[in-house]
Amino acid sequence: STGSIVIARHAIAPAAVIRSFEASFELQMTGRGVGNGLSFVYGLPPNGFQDWPSYRGAFGENGTARGLNVHFKTDGFGRQMYVEGDRPVDQVLEVTYDGEVVERMWLGDSLRTNSWANVTIRYDDDGLEVVHNGDRRIANLPLFGYKPTSKWQFAIGAHSSPQGDTHKLDNLRIRSGELIHEATVSLAVSVNG
Repeated sequence: STGSIVIARHAIAPAAVIRSFEASFELQMTGRGVGNGLSFVYGLPPNGFQDWPSYRGAFGENGTARGLNVHFKTDGFGRQMYVEGDRPVDQVLEVTYDGEVVERMWLGDSLRTNSWANVTIRYDDDGLEVVHNGDRRIANLPLFGYKPTSKWQFAIGAHSSPQGDTHKLDNLRIRSGELIHEATVSLAVSVNG
């Protein structure tokens, strides 16, 4: 089955253009079926069949064809054609921007865990950073042509199989703008009187 959620803009910054953000959540992907994974999206919502051929009111692990998409694919397609013999475990972390692959990383079987994995996806002036289960998988990845608008939305989609795959997400938190920057500020205390 395929499902997705769109996070309401009025809860974050209704009219602002969010250029920098940090999304953090806990993720648990279990099972050994043919579930395909989860996607985190920051971009325009899907526009029916023009953007994604399988769009039926929800999107799954492939996200949308517009904006920034971070895909956690538990059934990574493609590498098996390069390997003879038994098919390797092909779990993939993939970043796309406007439908084009920007980064792809083969992760073996590290995405499917029986425990919760902390995930952080951050984009700022230094580029994109993705941390999964304590491992920094992507650091300072530039997104050329990155131009969010006030119409962009945050969304999450997943796809799993009837054979028992489960994709769970908990404690989602999205911070935007200056709230994600860390700085040291000097403090002075005075006694008047």
